[in-house]
Amino acid sequence: MDNFDFLPAILSFVFVIGLLLAALWFLKARNLNGLGLSSGSIKILETARVDQKNKLVVVDYANRRLLLGVSQNQMSLLDNQALADVPENPGEEKTKPGGFKEHFDKLLSSENRNN
Repeated sequence: MDNFDFLPAILSFVFVIGLLLAALWFLKARNLNGLGLSSGSIKILETARVDQKNKLVVVDYANRRLLLGVSQNQMSLLDNQALADVPENPGEEKTKPGGFKEHFDKLLSSENRNN
């Protein structure tokens, strides 16, 4: 057999793979997930796995913050808040004046006074 017969097949294969990669890059660059219906109105803020098949998802949609429970076969709305009711930085904890270090130093100094 002549190796020249395989050259068109190999070139066709490389061309098809190149077209697939170009199409995937285009879809990723344009954020056209699936049918291109992604408008940016849905924002996934946080995801937390409960176990292998279930997770909790926090989503902003239509001026609402939604807490969704997601399983393999179902999605349930667990909580629904207006964005105006949501605190600015929910992850930040308000620290009380005088943290652990100050209380510990005060305890040590009072113990030293007693000795």
